[in-house]
Amino acid sequence: MSSSDSSFWKEAVNSSKWIFKRKIKADGTIDKYKARLVVKGFKQKEGLDYFDTYSQVSRITSIRMLITLAVVYDLQIHQIDVKNAFLNGDLEEEIYIEQPEGFVVPGKENKVCKLVKSLYGLKQAPKQWHAKFDQTMLANRFKINEFDKCVYIKDPPNHQVIVCLYVDDILIISRDICDINATKRILKSKFDMKDLGVADVILGIRIHRTLQGLALSQSHYIKKVLDKFKYMEFGIAKTPLDVNFALRKNEGASHFGYMMSLALFIDLIMNLLSCDSGLLRQPKWGHLKELHAAVKLCLEAILSAFPTMHSLGPLQEAYIFSGDSGTKCSGFLVNRDNSGESVTVQFQNLTYQLPPKSISILPDCKIVAFNTAKVSTQFYTRTYRPVFKFDSAEKWEQFQECDQSDSWEQESEEQAKLSVQSLGHVLHAFVNGNLVGYGHGQFRNTTFTVESKVALNKGTNQISLLSATVGLPNSGAFLERRSLGVRSVMIQDSQGLKNFTDISWGYQVGLLGEKLQIYTWEGAKCGDWSRLSSSTQQFTWYKSIFDAPNGDDLIALNMGSMGKGEAWVNGQSIGRYWVSFHTPEGVPSQTWYNVPRSFLKPEDNVLVLFEEEIGNPLNITIDTISITQVCAHVTDSNPPPVISWRKYETSKDHKPSKRKKHGSRPKVYLNCPPRSNNSKILFASFGNPSGNCDDCATGLCHSSNSKAIVEKACLGKKKCTIAHSHKKFGRDPCPGLHKSLLVDVLCG
Repeated sequence: MSSSDSSFWKEAVNSSKWIFKRKIKADGTIDKYKARLVVKGFKQKEGLDYFDTYSQVSRITSIRMLITLAVVYDLQIHQIDVKNAFLNGDLEEEIYIEQPEGFVVPGKENKVCKLVKSLYGLKQAPKQWHAKFDQTMLANRFKINEFDKCVYIKDPPNHQVIVCLYVDDILIISRDICDINATKRILKSKFDMKDLGVADVILGIRIHRTLQGLALSQSHYIKKVLDKFKYMEFGIAKTPLDVNFALRKNEGASHFGYMMSLALFIDLIMNLLSCDSGLLRQPKWGHLKELHAAVKLCLEAILSAFPTMHSLGPLQEAYIFSGDSGTKCSGFLVNRDNSGESVTVQFQNLTYQLPPKSISILPDCKIVAFNTAKVSTQFYTRTYRPVFKFDSAEKWEQFQECDQSDSWEQESEEQAKLSVQSLGHVLHAFVNGNLVGYGHGQFRNTTFTVESKVALNKGTNQISLLSATVGLPNSGAFLERRSLGVRSVMIQDSQGLKNFTDISWGYQVGLLGEKLQIYTWEGAKCGDWSRLSSSTQQFTWYKSIFDAPNGDDLIALNMGSMGKGEAWVNGQSIGRYWVSFHTPEGVPSQTWYNVPRSFLKPEDNVLVLFEEEIGNPLNITIDTISITQVCAHVTDSNPPPVISWRKYETSKDHKPSKRKKHGSRPKVYLNCPPRSNNSKILFASFGNPSGNCDDCATGLCHSSNSKAIVEKACLGKKKCTIAHSHKKFGRDPCPGLHKSLLVDVLCG
């Protein structure tokens, strides 16, 4: 390799780039500047440059448990940071890279470098580092913990030593400082490390040692997240929701998810966030706006106090952020009961109604400003209009995939009956190239068995098993113990039952179409495309061309006629579909699949489908989606959408001049899309209307002038507001009963 031109070995040579970064201390000051050579691992080829990439990390629950043990048994916790940890891994594969920028040898520009050690960016780098660390610990008589493979335990003559590894952060825990120092010497003799002394910050958790024990805080990490989303540039919110914003089409969902993914590392309040982020349907921009405001209302208390938990019932609890002086206080009331009934709790001498599986946020520990089960935001009705039909065979081309996929296993034998047990999620069984069986698991139980009687040829027959997964967990306890795929393969013939599970199988990952990338413009040229045939088959690629619809309405593909597969538009995946897998109600969980306009060109857009089952592409349509109706529903128990949170302001004589003032009435806010107004009031009722925004009717309690009041406030306007108040509607239609206000309007 060293004597050949690099262009000749293009397929086997990886490229690299320099990454420059500032490392920041926990207090916000600059620690150092770093330059790191990183391999462009996304270009690595499986089976050539790497084989296995999985690497374990210690669970956050293990780290918290070890800190708890340190408090209970008065243990010392020291911390070590491994410098350039991934560079310590020994490579098992033969890998070559181009000469790094700035370090090209004059006169040998066409030569390449052979890696003798792992580099950052390589897919196998984390795994090789963990394997190297394992070797070092086992060689020094440490034992690997059975339940967390990144926790190591050693029993020296006097005191036990525990080592916990999280990527390149190491905790050493023991009662004897001599044992801790001895462990440090062992590790420093093998790796380049920075001794941080007594543990201060680990994974964003600051450890405070007090006379009572250890206290955990993540305020500096919270500040870092708030800085990322520009929270620290603004003052504390005066209202939890600004209603003067126009309705956004489909914004905020990905931003919301990204923000919550960062927030989930705030382990001390993770359970609050998991509940807080579990909002009702259509969690779009309106919900994100309220969540932003709710966090900002509690900002001062969260950053200045440690959380304390108080039980409010069997499945109810309160998390309080309150300083020593008590001037800053925010509370989170959590109800984990999912029985369907609200629960009444007492908190700080006040009574609160907690809906099932919800969380209430009290910015001042008194007034509820936000509840996940009662989000006062409007809903909208979408109208789907087909604008393009793929209803002609001349519009389609197809490419037949070989019977290969995510898990390819082969063996030749004579058989009479095939039985394959799978741990999930999907399995297709082929005999001699023909599909003979298909099965999939369920949400609660992914295990299933495919059994099939097959007609065999005389002599040798081939079995091919295609195993596929549909979404895998990326968090949770015992993640490394979760298994999917083929479990056993049995063959029944006249001579008895034969087990072929443990024999040598061939294995191949991926489809031919995926490797050729035939879903892109360039890759499509490599496919052996033909005209659409009248008979549909499994494992078929379909391709068509279409122009972008005019206007700025949302665009969606109606995939109701397809089975299971994936769709691409101009080389970008718009997601996997599984229309044939129905909900308990007997309907597909999803039929329309969003096509972002940013993916499209004005003309000649390429649509490529891969169909695993049997589908009919002739019935696919491109639909535009417009918002024609908006609806809002509030009850007298809803928090007011607008609450004036005026902070204490200090005058020149240092006396408070303003007090906090809270709103008292929930309100309905309706806002039509751009270039449309409220053209008709479809439904309005103040009382006890039944149903929801999709199917509503007046109840026994109903204010007769509801529609007239709403028409006066909203008709002909783009947006309007109606307060939930019997005075607004002239009189109380049913004194003593709880009432709600439901309004549905047509926008045009």
